[in-house]
Parts: sequence; structure tokens; C-alpha cells
Amino acid sequence: MSCSVGANSVRPLTAKVITVSDRSFRGERADLSGPAVKNLLERAGYAVGAVEVLPDEQPRIESALIHAADEEKLALIVTTGGTGFASRDVTPEATIKVCEKLAPGIPEAMRAASMQITPKACLSRAAAGIRGTSLIINLPGSPKGACENLQAVLEPIEHGIYILQGGKEYWRIEHGDWRMTCQISVFAPNRKHPEPVVRGVFLIGFNFKRKRSTTVLIFHSQFSILNFIFTPNKSKTPVSR
Repeated sequence: MSCSVGANSVRPLTAKVITVSDRSFRGERADLSGPAVKNLLERAGYAVGAVEVLPDEQPRIESALIHAADEEKLALIVTTGGTGFASRDVTPEATIKVCEKLAPGIPEAMRAASMQITPKACLSRAAAGIRGTSLIINLPGSPKGACENLQAVLEPIEHGIYILQGGKEYWRIEHGDWRMTCQISVFAPNRKHPEPVVRGVFLIGFNFKRKRSTTVLIFHSQFSILNFIFTPNKSKTPVSR
């Protein structure tokens, strides 16, 4: 459950899905994984553009990841496919090459969750890392595996993305298996704006999570408490509020 209050609500986090598959790129097989991951991210509140399909060629993958992070300035970049043992599976190599920092805990968590479903999960070579303010994550090539892996880390990576985007967590209260978090973040969503304008929003969010055996109850509420636009005024004329 989620809700937002305020006429100027916070922009959703942006994401991109890249399918890496020779056969899908050549049109020999329909891409089912990319749309499935895109749908999962949209249901989680991300703004996701069209799925990009690439062949299993490391330079092409590296170029797409660099463009998504440096030019499109996307918060989350997810790839699906090319993480196995085949000779042309080079998605992890491309990801590691373009990342400035690695985030090994993310693929470790995904593999641990998948091992509860299939022992073959240990064969995944998926990687994850950071380039600029973008988080890049590799997922398996099958629709089921890709969604299961992403679902396992959706909650924690959101926190990591907010930190990358400039957010700061101020305090957290935990009692038993209940948790409440108050987070106030400052964002500059239009970082490509050429004019010297600072745009942002202060927000406060609360998360409650309770887990009992196989049942998970999650409540998430996010409220915009102050939106601002600041423009340097060279004439020193008071800015109307």
C-alpha cells in the first residue's frame, strides 16, 4: 500500500531494462524477460522506459550501460540475460568494466534467495555496481528467474538508490519484527537543466514491515512536505513566495 500527499508529488525513481540476448536481438525469439522485469519495476513505483534489446557483445553492453548512467541519468539500470557459463555470456564482465564501485551484496542476496528455489542458482555470475548516481544490476535471462531475483532485493536497493540520489536517513525505530523509518531526502531531479536552478523536495516516509512465516505485511507511506525551486537572483530583488 502506498500513498502520496501534495500537489507537487515526488517524481518516481527512473529505471531502464536492458535485455541481452543474441536470439532476441535477431528476432528469433520473443523477449519475455525484459517486459516482465519492466512490469515488476512499474508495480514497485519506478518510471520505466522502453526495454532495450542487445546482442551478447561486451562493447555494445558497455556502451548502453554508460549511456543510461551518464546521459540518461537513470537511478536504476537492470539487465537480464548473459549471466551464465556460455562462451558469449559477458554481461557481468561489461557491468564490472563500467562500474566505479561494485555492490557484491546484491547478487549474493539474489543467489541466496534463488538457492531456496533451485540449486542451479549458484551458477549465476550476476554482478551489481554503481556508476555515478546509477545502480546497475544483472538478472538471469529467464522471466521467472529474473523476477524472482529482483523481487528478493527490491526493498533494500530502494534505500541504496535514495542514498545515491542524495537522500539521507535520519532515524529508525525497530521493535521485534516491526520497523519504522523516518527519511528526509533532498533531490535534484532535473540534473541536466542548463540554467542555475536548484530544484528539490523534502519528503518524509514511514515504512512498517512485519513478517510471520510466509506472510509479509508491508505498509509504505510517503508524504511530500516541502517542494522548492531556488534561482540565484542577480538583481537582489526579493523573491516572491
